[in-house]
Amino acid sequence: MKREEIEWSQFYWFDSSRSDLKRVLLIGDSIVAGSREFAAKKLSGKATVAAFSTSKIVGDPAIHRELMLAFSDYPIDFVYFNNGLHGLDCDDAFYRRGLEEFADFLRLTGHARLCWRNSTPITMKDDPAKFDPRNEIVIRRNLIAAEVMAERGIPVDDMYSLLAGRVELSAGDGFHYTVEGSRLIGEHAAETISSLWL
Repeated sequence: MKREEIEWSQFYWFDSSRSDLKRVLLIGDSIVAGSREFAAKKLSGKATVAAFSTSKIVGDPAIHRELMLAFSDYPIDFVYFNNGLHGLDCDDAFYRRGLEEFADFLRLTGHARLCWRNSTPITMKDDPAKFDPRNEIVIRRNLIAAEVMAERGIPVDDMYSLLAGRVELSAGDGFHYTVEGSRLIGEHAAETISSLWL
């Protein structure tokens, strides 16, 4: 495993003073960071939302230490999680082992129900109508994740298919989305969580 030149993590809690609602934790990368507010608004009055986003790939031992911070202050009832767009130089076997450990870790940390959200497409910078060659890694990782989750009985939300081909929602950098794209991601996540749990 080789870390990236810049590593980062963020923790965010919405409606943290509300103790009368159940709590959702979103886990992912900058896609979660960009869409968390929209998910929180969509779930407002039904559940409070927290978000843990990081550049670390599953398999990096630091991700487990950071994850414990996300669980430390409030009991979590539902976890909607993703990992797969960082650490693209790591091979499939490393990713599979790391994801297995991460999913098992989540199952052991408490009573929360889980849902995996697969990774979004990587497109060519300034030409979002075309897939970046690295998108083949995303496709492979999504297949690996589907197998890992099926073995554990964890439902999968197919965010990849929702966004593939949606050129108008791309921010143009190959990875990120416009405000409307982030709104779609966040609201879709909230709808999925509601359908599975609320």
